[in-house]
Formats: sequence, C-alpha cells, structure tokens
Amino acid sequence: MKTIPTKDRLNSKTLKAMLTNHFEGRYRFSPVVAESLASDGMYLRTILNPDSRQDGQITRYVVKNTEPAGKPLKECKYIPAKLTVNAPDDAEYRQRNGLKELKLRVIKRITDEAVDSGGCLTHEDISDVLFIDRSTVSAYIKELKGRGIEVKTRADFTDSGRGVSHKVPILKLFLQGVPETKISERLKHELSCVETYIKDFLRIGISYRKGDSEYSIARMTGLTPNLIREYIKLYEELDDDPYFKEALHKTLDFYDSGLLASFKKNEMIKWTKEAVSV
Repeated sequence: MKTIPTKDRLNSKTLKAMLTNHFEGRYRFSPVVAESLASDGMYLRTILNPDSRQDGQITRYVVKNTEPAGKPLKECKYIPAKLTVNAPDDAEYRQRNGLKELKLRVIKRITDEAVDSGGCLTHEDISDVLFIDRSTVSAYIKELKGRGIEVKTRADFTDSGRGVSHKVPILKLFLQGVPETKISERLKHELSCVETYIKDFLRIGISYRKGDSEYSIARMTGLTPNLIREYIKLYEELDDDPYFKEALHKTLDFYDSGLLASFKKNEMIKWTKEAVSV
C-alpha cells in the first residue's frame, strides 16, 4: 500500500480540503472549480466575520502594548489576540528547513500577530503556547534578532507604545509594484503578515480617504482603534511624501473600484446557480 506523506495527510484535514471534497462529491465539480469555491468560501468568511479564527489559530489574552514597563501583570489591561500556531504551509516549511527553523518562524509570526492586535507576548507566553522551555524561547529570539529580524515582545515595549517601522518598508515596496512574495523574501518577513499589513492598510486607507471616522472603520474592519490610528498615521506620511503620493492614490483608486471584490462576487453567484441547477 502506498504511504501518503505526512504533509499531504495533514493538508487533507484542513477546512479548505473538507470544503473542496464537499463540492466535488455533492455537485460533481472538477477539482479546480471545487478548490476555487472553497477558497472563495473562506475569503467570504473573513469578510463577513473578520473576528473568526482560521485553521490553526488560537485566541490568547495578552497584555496591551501601551502598558508601561514594570507594571504588575495583574494590574495590566489585556486584549484578545489571534495567534497562528499552525499555518497551511508550515509542514512543507519544516520539511525543507528543519524543526528549529519552523519554531523560529512561528515565534516571529505569533509575536507580530500579538503586536498587530494591540498587545504583546511575553517569553513566558511563547513558552506556554509552543510547549518549549522559556530559556529556549529567549535563545531563539536572540538568534532571530542576530539575523536582523525584528521580534517585539513585552520586554521591548515601554510607555511609547509599539513601533511601526516594520510596516513602512513593506508598504513602500508594495506601492512601488513589488509583489508580496518578493517583499517577504527581500525583508525576510512572513508572507502572511505582509499580506495582512497590505490588506489592512488598503481597507483603512480607502475608508479614511472617504472621511470615515475611526469608530466607523473599527466597526467595519474589526480592527483595534490603536491599529487603525497606526495605519492612518502611515497613510498621512505617505500622502505627504511627493515620491509616494501619486502611487498611493492610484493604488487606493484601483482597490476602491471594487474590481477584485466584484469579480469574486460574480463568480460565486455563477457557481452557486450551477450548483442549484445540478
């Protein structure tokens, strides 16, 4: 009997795989159409319910990153953060690079996600989430920083709040037309985080340019007020920069036109009609 690789067995248990199998089995769609429908279904879930967790994500309450250093943890304010402890391509990444590199990757990813939620992880949090010794966490973070990779934990925050330096080069490269995959490779930043930064910036930038309030943007996007203010600040900086101003507005015009969303909506309607007629 043929042995199925571990990576393929794990991939077959994901929500996308189950949806694909459902469309293939019930409606006799081709694998390509079934997979496209599954992808669009997951995309719609993130649009209609931005607070929903994706496969491999957990919710953990973390200290707000505006809390001053030295303040007792029991007196700090906490917020929920969605942490991706198991991404779809992690198994393949481990196969190519080894277990240690995967752990470094996950640490970078979940610390970024905590910061983007308006909070921050402690070394103890990371140890608990990933089931590794705290001393190992410290060594891994030291190694990442030694490679020039930014990792921000509770120890890196003071009253000044969180920095936005890692988003600036990502957005500037995006406005220059550099693909997300190339940005990820060039800056050695997780691709999923690069895509999230760009997606959030576009949503906030389009709404802010139309005059929507921070409260309205927060309700529409499901993002925290702190994160929205951070992106608004970046928008204003880029809008004031003569080199990026034109590219900024051309990019926002394109995405504001709804071409991509309209295409996905029309394709979903078409496939739904086909499914009903079967």
